[in-house]
Formats: sequence, C-alpha cells, structure tokens
Amino acid sequence: MGSPRTWTGTNAIAALRNTIGDPSGASVTRWTDAELWLYLDRGQMQVTLDTNGTAVETVWEVTLADGQREYKLADNIYRILDVHFVFSAADRTDLRRLQYLTWGEYQDFGFGRDETTEGEPAYYYLWRKLGDDPTTAQPESIYFHPTPGAAEDTKKVEIHGYKYPDDIAADTTKAMELPAPYVEAAITYAAALVKMDDDEMGAAQAFEARYERQVQKILDSLSKKTATTPTMLRPRTSLIAPWWNRRLPLMPWERRVR
Repeated sequence: MGSPRTWTGTNAIAALRNTIGDPSGASVTRWTDAELWLYLDRGQMQVTLDTNGTAVETVWEVTLADGQREYKLADNIYRILDVHFVFSAADRTDLRRLQYLTWGEYQDFGFGRDETTEGEPAYYYLWRKLGDDPTTAQPESIYFHPTPGAAEDTKKVEIHGYKYPDDIAADTTKAMELPAPYVEAAITYAAALVKMDDDEMGAAQAFEARYERQVQKILDSLSKKTATTPTMLRPRTSLIAPWWNRRLPLMPWERRVR
C-alpha cells in the first residue's frame, strides 16, 4: 500500500553529485560514477553500523547434515538476533530456539570435550576462521551442539538478524535496500568523504555534522515503537526531585552532597 520514496543506485548517485556540486550535466565532472559508487557504498556501511543494522533485517536458512557441526554463514551477515531449529517443516508449528554461547562458555560447559554427541541442536556459538583462502571474504561459521545426527539430516535452522546492504555498483538500476531516510544519511556521509579526499575539510565537517543529525533523527524515530504510542517526556532531573527513583522530593537530610 502507498508509494514511499524508493532510491536506486542511479538516482542516489545523481543526488550525491548535486550534493557535492558536481552534477552529471556539467561539461566536465570531477568524479566518475564508478568512484562515487564506492563512496556511497561506504556511506551505506556507516549508516548500517551507526543504526545497529536495524534497517536491513533478514532471515537466513541453514540446511543441516548428518554429522556436521560447522556451517559457513552468508558473506553479508552483520548481526544475529535469534536462531531456531525448525522441528516440523510441514506446519512450522514447532520452532525451537537455540541458546547462544560464547566460545568461553562453550568450553566451560564441557561441550568442547564432547563434540561427537549427536542430536537435536540446542546451543550454538560463532567463530571466524581466517587464513583458509586469503583471496576471498572469510565469513563467520556457526557451530551447533549437539552435532546434528541422522534424525536432523536435511532439516532447517532459521537465523534471524541484520545484514550489510548490497553494493550499489553491482546493479545501479536495482532498488537500494535501505529505507529512504537511511539513504539520505548515506548520501550525506558519502559527500563528507568526497570533500575530505578533496582536502575541503570545512565542507567535510559540515556534511559530517549534518550526517550525525540525520542519524540521530533515525535513532529517535526507532525509539518510538509505534505511532500510536504517545511520547512520554522525561521530567528534568534535579537534586531535589530525581527522576531515577520516582519518589517524592527528597527531604533535606536525605539529599546527597555532591
């Protein structure tokens, strides 16, 4: 329903050109489109980090195999929220949540000494193995305990989380994955990078300050769960009536000296 603003790589580059004063209609342009795509991709990445990935939520599926405990994750994975074992694929009424463990907890519980035990996965931890192939990206792996057995073979595990946005240069006609306000912020951050590389530090700092204001607006919007929930203004904290304990004003003998 509706028709919200949809950004493509093509019109995002055009907006970035206008922002930095290097429009595509000029007889001579300072930057090529290929160069600006890279700046805009860096802008997308920064917005993703500063908003904790909330704009690019997705679901990955892992197909389990008998006797296999390690599975490579997708290259674009940013942060995992939940992992569920799909016990019944037919009706999907039984999704069993797995418990996340750090590597240290995994070892402390003794699971590292019992990795041959097979059964329905109940725990998982994440680890990255660098050095296998230095010519390609090295994504994290997810490890399950117990190790999936014959009964779990071909069953699925669903991973809900956030991803990194796709590169714009891969297909500039494609709709960008970030919502419109995030793209606006990415354009501003890209403009700051462009001006920084051109040694125009004053303009770079101005764009960076504007970017920070845009991100703050996004974060403020995310803090309000629904449009129907009234905003509660937090009272000003004071020594006499502190907000943190919601008590009546402190009596003189109760007040702490600072």
